[in-house]
Amino acid sequence: MPVSTLTLSDLRITTHQGGKLRTLVDGLSLSVQAGRVLALVGASGSGKSISCAGWLDVLPSGVKREMGQARLGDKAISFAALRGRVVGSIMQNPRSAFNPVMTMRAHARETLKALGVEYASLDDAVIAAFADVGLDDPAGMLGLHPFELSGGMLQRVMIALALLGNPPFLFADEPTTDLDLVVQKHILDLLETLVTRRNMGILLVTHDMGGVARLADDVAVMDQGRIVEMAPVAQIFAAPEHVITRNLVAAHLSLYGQEVA
Repeated sequence: MPVSTLTLSDLRITTHQGGKLRTLVDGLSLSVQAGRVLALVGASGSGKSISCAGWLDVLPSGVKREMGQARLGDKAISFAALRGRVVGSIMQNPRSAFNPVMTMRAHARETLKALGVEYASLDDAVIAAFADVGLDDPAGMLGLHPFELSGGMLQRVMIALALLGNPPFLFADEPTTDLDLVVQKHILDLLETLVTRRNMGILLVTHDMGGVARLADDVAVMDQGRIVEMAPVAQIFAAPEHVITRNLVAAHLSLYGQEVA
């Protein structure tokens, strides 16, 4: 039976600045459910993206995970083992995520090698994945380089590559950054399709409250490396409790001439 819950608990990430220890993330715990979207929101610098990096064991040099545990269902799992097979990941700014001298076929081959996944025909598997995320002429995409694709197309390719290992969960870190509004909608539609069609659990890391309202089931609000509020999305927008949450919702509503009740 497929595992329905990924539990991430007690994450603590530190670094040294000016000879002093600085805590970037302190005691962060979240649970991602199959078939649901959990949005992790907060202002820039609140610790959202570095938390994702900590969970996926890809922290930058000089940054250290001091604590943290992960459980897949009722079984403990290492953070390194999450990446790829259990958790697919898509990062912000897709253009910077691709090697400009490598074709899409080469990127796919590199991804499959890292996952330890083999297909009888690599091209057929990748073409199917490209078609699955709505790319036109998926076979023609194989020989293209990143500069030949738009930002929206690259984001779809990144999602397709993240799905090659058939992971049950997906971490999407600012998946609509630097995309125009129409493309943003298409990417959010695609993520919603993954939830409904694959029963995938998604952690959506974002500061875009419009995307949260559109896609999320539950919301965790982060500030200075800690969770300050967690609630269903309807409650977050209708009755935000923490001042940080109220500020995020108020900033979003002000775009439409509305105010927090």
